[in-house]
Amino acid sequence: MYRVLLAACSLLVFCSGSPAQSVTPQWELMGGFTSYLAGGEFSSLFPNGGFKNPGQLPAEGFQVGVSRSVKSFFRLTGEVNDVFGKELVAVEHLPIGGEYKTGNEVVALFMPEATLRTLKHVDLFAHYEIGFAHAVDNQVPAVPNNKLTTWVQGFGIGVDLKTGHRFAIRLVEADWITTHFPKQDFDAEDNWRFSTGVVFRFGK
Repeated sequence: MYRVLLAACSLLVFCSGSPAQSVTPQWELMGGFTSYLAGGEFSSLFPNGGFKNPGQLPAEGFQVGVSRSVKSFFRLTGEVNDVFGKELVAVEHLPIGGEYKTGNEVVALFMPEATLRTLKHVDLFAHYEIGFAHAVDNQVPAVPNNKLTTWVQGFGIGVDLKTGHRFAIRLVEADWITTHFPKQDFDAEDNWRFSTGVVFRFGK
């Protein structure tokens, strides 16, 4: 994952010296794949040991988004993710012999987004995001409190490769997202989202 980020940063530096070519579509539709690193299980309830936080837990899924350009350098974007994995929330301590089986998390985000479209080969963007997340953990044996909804916020950056007037390839969109599921430890969770896909452009 770090290699992907390093490659994206190198591409930004390389393309920053390219001749300018500015095209501002009115609408952009994005669809693609998401790799999501969830914040992991709650920390220990006991200062001298007990349950440990396993760190980032992987999940994969899809992402769709729509953007409306306000200016050449600013747009409003909405995105929805649905990712699947185990222990995305870890809402309850499992009994001895218990097991997390499946789970999923839906994240819906609204984001004001700054864009740089004057480079020849790529468009760059950065955004603040706020929205909500709904997650479900399925355990054996089942526990009653396995569904939670919370608000989220975060920051992100991304790179779109221009392939034509109507199409672009989202090379990478990288986001830090914090969730606030009301679990036993009451701590926020730090999550990372990495997305790639295809962008369809309409309008100008």
